[in-house]
Amino acid sequence: MSSRKKDFSTNTLIKEIIDAANTMWNRGWAERNAGNISCLLDNKTVKNHFSDVKKKNKTDLVIPVPDLSDKAFLVSASGSYFKNYNKAPASYLGVIRIADNGKNFSILWGFEDGNKPTSEINAHLLSHAERLKSDPEHRFVIHTHATDLIAMSAVHELDDISFTRTLWLMHTECITICPEGIGVLPIMVPGTQELALKTAEKMSKYRAVIWPFHGILGTGRNIDETI
Repeated sequence: MSSRKKDFSTNTLIKEIIDAANTMWNRGWAERNAGNISCLLDNKTVKNHFSDVKKKNKTDLVIPVPDLSDKAFLVSASGSYFKNYNKAPASYLGVIRIADNGKNFSILWGFEDGNKPTSEINAHLLSHAERLKSDPEHRFVIHTHATDLIAMSAVHELDDISFTRTLWLMHTECITICPEGIGVLPIMVPGTQELALKTAEKMSKYRAVIWPFHGILGTGRNIDETI
């Protein structure tokens, strides 16, 4: 007889996500439905909270991620407001598991009221796959509309080296936080395959990537490191 699974809504990770979302909202980095979050769940969490039986509600991925086969992720919902996560976490967040073939995913928890994963799911998953190659302890991807960086992208040369150099000169802590530098993409349409693929290319070298006139995609081993 299988043991009863624990309610995932009580997992401490949910509180961490809510606290981080509120922080970004209060800083003005997540106006309206801006921003999205994803987190790779460890095997122990998956085993404790979700059934081993594979769900049948499969959704095809536009870009397959074979490197993430059978991995589970906590993901924010499309169109959700960071400020509302604490009101209904099972509606504005959800857990997906990538299929063995890496071509689709099933929902294990959340996304109630007909919600679905963020429109930037491709960028998140491809970034997870790329960062795991460099750091096996990688877990988080967070996209937010960091106001100062958006403004900087409007007046600065959009180049990895020059953008990084300016950040390092502006604040020496940037050297400690991003010693490898920061990636910068050209202006691209949000939610597209092209943006996801180009972001993943940058993630092979950097832990943070600027989306000009849009925001930043940051990664890390935990929420504190990522924000």
